[in-house]
Amino acid sequence: MDHHSENHKTSDENNKERFISLQLKTLRYLCIWPLNSDNQIYYLLHKLSAIIRITIMILVSIGQFIQLFFMPNLGLLSSVIDVATLTTSAAFKWVFTIIHVKEFDKLNRVIFDKFLEVPLVGSKNSNMSMKSLLKYKDLLCTGYCVSGTLIMTLWAFTPLLNSFIKHDIILDKHNNASDQFLSPYHDLKMPVNSWLPFSPTWSPLYQIVFLIEYYTFIESAFVYGFQDCYFFTMLYCVSCQMDILCETMKNITINLSVERERRSGNFENLESSRRRVEIKELDGNEGTNEYTTVDKIQYDEVELHNILKQCIEHHTILLKFLRDYEKLSQTMIIVDFLHAIISLSFALLEITVSQNIIEYTKMLLFLVICIWHQFLNNHFGELIIQKQMSIADAAYDLPWVERSPQFKTSMKIMIMRSQQPVILNGLKMYFLCYKTFMEFTKALISYFMVLRTLQEGK
Repeated sequence: MDHHSENHKTSDENNKERFISLQLKTLRYLCIWPLNSDNQIYYLLHKLSAIIRITIMILVSIGQFIQLFFMPNLGLLSSVIDVATLTTSAAFKWVFTIIHVKEFDKLNRVIFDKFLEVPLVGSKNSNMSMKSLLKYKDLLCTGYCVSGTLIMTLWAFTPLLNSFIKHDIILDKHNNASDQFLSPYHDLKMPVNSWLPFSPTWSPLYQIVFLIEYYTFIESAFVYGFQDCYFFTMLYCVSCQMDILCETMKNITINLSVERERRSGNFENLESSRRRVEIKELDGNEGTNEYTTVDKIQYDEVELHNILKQCIEHHTILLKFLRDYEKLSQTMIIVDFLHAIISLSFALLEITVSQNIIEYTKMLLFLVICIWHQFLNNHFGELIIQKQMSIADAAYDLPWVERSPQFKTSMKIMIMRSQQPVILNGLKMYFLCYKTFMEFTKALISYFMVLRTLQEGK
């Protein structure tokens, strides 16, 4: 573990966690990412904090599943199962990411070390740089996490808000002698409908349990929000790299034409000794500095093919990154999908049986943020697919007809790779794209209608 921490620290110092700095800071809060410290005490406290926090979330989730057996009807069942799947999936994703932190570290190092800041050749588009393309990512990530946290906070405090709406303060409700020993908290609900081996109706037991369950809600929001922002930012960085790759290919021949005009038939002003060697090899005579038009065409062929090979190497790095990410994220994607389809189906049912405006608003906001989360999963999956296809288009748009056989072969390889895009998926059962999201929405409505029919039948 110390070796891993040292390697990670070296990577941070050399590359400054570029592109995903904020996202790694949020993962450190969740104790997923190692601290930038060699202090063994800090390291142990960091790990102990993760163990305690995850244990609390798991225990609350287990209590919810036990509570399912005590629900007399489908309406009350829906008030448990939608939250139970949320906290359980959040705990799973939390543990999964901690276990596979070394694999994610390898992906981060690719971003730190291999991703380009600007295109390989000059571009007239001043916005075609990682700094410009990622300009608003931190703001969007912050807004996404804050909105989820606010909704979870509203949900947690709904029992208290309901008590004010009903105007039945418990202290005024029990005035007769038979109720004099009732707790003022016995009619108040908890943020989570979880089974407990005791009745938390006395102070400060009620407040302690309330805070623990509220904490579980907030941590679930943090796990989903922080990990989503980390994963989405990684995928968006890859899509930006593909934009930069397309821009490089678009400007290859333009830059060569400019260089030919600048040199005006004389290669004495070449800035690179490597290029001089290549030209002399083409000429076959090291004793002269005069070159023919044929030599210039041959030089451009060599230069063009060299740039294309660099593009292919860049493309290979991106494809390998996506394949590694796909293998690593498959389990989390399918867990995410199962949580969404179960939780949202029951959340829709709970909206139909809401008893007041607070309950209705709570469930509606929960529904919106969960659907938005699932849409973003599919959006970035679709974005990666489209960017891969755009590379094939950019390669085909190159002036390949009059190029050398070596150039044509390299270009064909690049096009063939791009026409079979890497598609992010959950164990080959759920693919992240717009088409799948539409199917998910239809399935969600169908399941809700079935549940509503069952509820009305009872």
